[in-house]
Amino acid sequence: MIAAGSASEYLVPAVAGRVSSQLVGREGEIGRMTEIIDRVAGGLGTVVFLSGEPGIGKTRLAQWTLEAAGARGFQVLQAGSFPLEKDLPYALLIAAFKPALRRLNPGQRSVLARDLRHLGLLFADLEQSPSQVLGDPALEKTRLFEDVSRLLEFLAAQSPVALFVDDLHWADNASIELLHYMTRGIANQPVLVLAAYLPQELDSARGLRGLVRALERSGACEEIQLRRLTPAAVANMAVGLLGDEGPAELIEMLNVRAGGTPLFIEALINSLIQDERLVHREQWTLSADASTIVPRSVGDLIGERLERIGHFDRRVLELVALAGDAASHSLLKAVLEVDDHSLIPALGRLRSTGLLSDQITEGELGYRVEHPMVREVAYANLPEITRRRLHALVSAELEQIHPEDVERLAIHYRGAGSEAPRDRALEVTLAAAERARERYAHEEAARNFTAALALIRQTRNSEQMAAILESLGQAWEHVGERAAAVAVWTEALEQCQKAADHRSVARLRRQLAMVEWDQGRLEVAESHLAAGIQALDPSEACEELADLYHARSIFRIRLDDPHGAQEAAQHLLDLGHVLRSPRVRAEAHLATSNLEAMRGHLEAAQAQAALALDAALAAQDPLLQHRAVGFRCMYAILAGDLEQAIVDAEENLRQAQRMGTPSLEMLPRARLVMAHVLCGRFDKADRLSTETLTLMQRVGPPRLLPGVLASRAFLLALRGQLDEAAALLADARAGGPPADRNVFDVVDFADAALAMERGDYARAAEQLERLTTFHRLQPITLSWLGQAQAAAGQIDAALETAGKLVERSSAPGSYLGALAQRVEGLARLQRGELDAAADCFTRAAEAFAGLESSFELAAVQLDLALATAKDHPAAAATVAQQSLDGFERLRARGRSDRARQLLRQLGQRPVRTRPARQPGEALRGREREVAALAAAGLTNQQIADRLFISVRTVTSHLDHIYARLGIGSRAQLSKVLKSDGQAVT
Repeated sequence: MIAAGSASEYLVPAVAGRVSSQLVGREGEIGRMTEIIDRVAGGLGTVVFLSGEPGIGKTRLAQWTLEAAGARGFQVLQAGSFPLEKDLPYALLIAAFKPALRRLNPGQRSVLARDLRHLGLLFADLEQSPSQVLGDPALEKTRLFEDVSRLLEFLAAQSPVALFVDDLHWADNASIELLHYMTRGIANQPVLVLAAYLPQELDSARGLRGLVRALERSGACEEIQLRRLTPAAVANMAVGLLGDEGPAELIEMLNVRAGGTPLFIEALINSLIQDERLVHREQWTLSADASTIVPRSVGDLIGERLERIGHFDRRVLELVALAGDAASHSLLKAVLEVDDHSLIPALGRLRSTGLLSDQITEGELGYRVEHPMVREVAYANLPEITRRRLHALVSAELEQIHPEDVERLAIHYRGAGSEAPRDRALEVTLAAAERARERYAHEEAARNFTAALALIRQTRNSEQMAAILESLGQAWEHVGERAAAVAVWTEALEQCQKAADHRSVARLRRQLAMVEWDQGRLEVAESHLAAGIQALDPSEACEELADLYHARSIFRIRLDDPHGAQEAAQHLLDLGHVLRSPRVRAEAHLATSNLEAMRGHLEAAQAQAALALDAALAAQDPLLQHRAVGFRCMYAILAGDLEQAIVDAEENLRQAQRMGTPSLEMLPRARLVMAHVLCGRFDKADRLSTETLTLMQRVGPPRLLPGVLASRAFLLALRGQLDEAAALLADARAGGPPADRNVFDVVDFADAALAMERGDYARAAEQLERLTTFHRLQPITLSWLGQAQAAAGQIDAALETAGKLVERSSAPGSYLGALAQRVEGLARLQRGELDAAADCFTRAAEAFAGLESSFELAAVQLDLALATAKDHPAAAATVAQQSLDGFERLRARGRSDRARQLLRQLGQRPVRTRPARQPGEALRGREREVAALAAAGLTNQQIADRLFISVRTVTSHLDHIYARLGIGSRAQLSKVLKSDGQAVT
């Protein structure tokens, strides 16, 4: 029987959306317990104390130990203590030994009843006659203790014994005394005693400290203190529980809130799944409000712990929980209105129980709640009026100590609500909001602007309200809350129109236009731009007008309207000349760059992007800098300069992350995926595209979702996962007609790649020729178009496309030069000009090998094998095998099948090489455990039972293991593990 509230209540298979417990990050402890089991099995008994805070995994480690001992032939005894049984003598050890006595045969029970006459005092089942009364209670106790010790000796004579007593801090004093007497005599017996307790309860439990210290002095015990899990172990535990990689924001939240406590990690994940805030479709996705949930089991466990501390101690703890970083010693004294004589002992008691710890901030002594979730529960359990008044008292004290720390003050003014002085609260929250915005902490800015808005509505100051509404909308938009942004901007627009504040109207119209476009409401977006321009005096040049024309230039490009884009770009150039503003110049260069790219003038577009970046840097405008680097990255991809594209995409991604705007990460991520695919780094592209799709579904913007879906579909098509790619493209087109050609060109490009992989070359060529001028004339598109044309028998068109690629390439050995050679070779191959084709493919292969473009190299090697198969079959077979090896490493199964087919036609048996593992791909943690047990022949059910996980989780792990190692059976898995030197048990 295990104590309620311990980790053992979670040791169940996953059912109904609930995941089960894992033993993760305890490799050292497991190794130590294994050594102890070996020693005890050899006849050297010992006591092991397992200590640590609630939920840390003491019971789970003990259960693993009992299972391991049981597998070695140990007889297992176990029981747990309960708070309500503290006054029941010997309750703990009666519960532990009673099942063992019932398992004895009648003869053994008779021997015990005859020889150990005092056992009947504890175990009525023995049906003993009353023992002789000695009249000395101390001596009677000694005889009882001796008989129980001999009972343990009797059991150990039959087989080694593992006795586990859980929650020893709740045990009755008599059980602790008896346990002490028993354990003194086990040194030469095969007996392992495991005892788990909370160190913070060591002094409150009667006799426990004496037991621990006495055994330590005698050398008859050792203690294993369980620490909180490291961040890496937390991530591994999440993988074990979910059966897959969880989203990065989930791992971050678990580390922040669960504080490395396994029980809390498990409870949080269970609650998130049950509340559908953590859902699995193609991958796990976390909802935006996931951080608000406190699992009931955790709240109850912590609540019971808080109820056991004294009234004043709890007041101190609650104030520290509420004050947060402001919980200095001087603040506690002032708010509680006590002196050190009262406060210091309370702090000492709270430290000794592990609830509080000291912290030094800028030389000032303060305190913090030791565990994040204890702080959450302590704060949440405060009555609302108490919470508000404490916040008001803290803010008043902070005004005396740190009046300049507006961000910290704002937290408490927000919490105080109507209990705080309104004018000062408004001043502080607005100042805090601006500081948060300056450091791109948009969520914090939104919280403060919302609080300021609530205060300003009470004064009906429309001028100040409009400015707050506009700022609040910007904060909401940055964190992906577009509906909220539109709502507050619309309210601000109405107020600015009433006040005839035309510049603010123009500014708000532009912001609304951009968000409405991202939501797919193109006509609404266009109407906002037109109304914004109309609101301004056309004879007055201003930056608001420039911003509107910049937005118009972006929309015209997206709609494939070169005339409209030219007109908007010219307006920007004129405004830049008049205003002499580097910011407007940056917008003008970006618009012109877009226009040049739309006309197919890639070099001119690159030059304009460089000028835009220079102007954006001069303007110190991070958003325009982000756009300029994004343009540079896009042009690098289109020009075939893939390494530079990766450098630019990574810089662009870092810019978005520094600005704290997840929605701005989407384009850099999608471009990085495309660059990795074109470079043949499929595994990197796979991980990044999955992560990006998860982030996109959470923060948007919706306009870019088709492009993100298409970039992943492109990768899956090249890997031969054609049905999955088609499904993603169907999702990409589900939103309706593609008005935004800038995004849907990417969808059409991926669709063409899918058609190519399916052998529908004419359709692929048709798809690519339908792209807008911006994409159709770019080198990467020309390469795929030429391949499709050649395969479809459009030989003259393919040669013409190859010529266009040559015009754009810097040298024959360049990436574009190699693409041109390949397209020409494919056209020559279709004409039957085998030698000319082979020459083209050879030169292309040399270039791709030098550029480390593994996918393109494998593709052109297959082309070369086809060209030389008739006249040089042996050489063709060698090259075809090299192509197969390359495609196998990339796990491009469709292309691999083509290479195998050619080898068979050449009379050769394809040699399958296991895909090389990428850095960090070696099996680890729970995957290694599942792999070893599967290779040893255990069924999925047996593995699930052994590891305390569900059959579904075992199946999921094996699927990932097989895919990762490129194998398909347990027999192959056994060979892989043996070749890697891993034990197969």
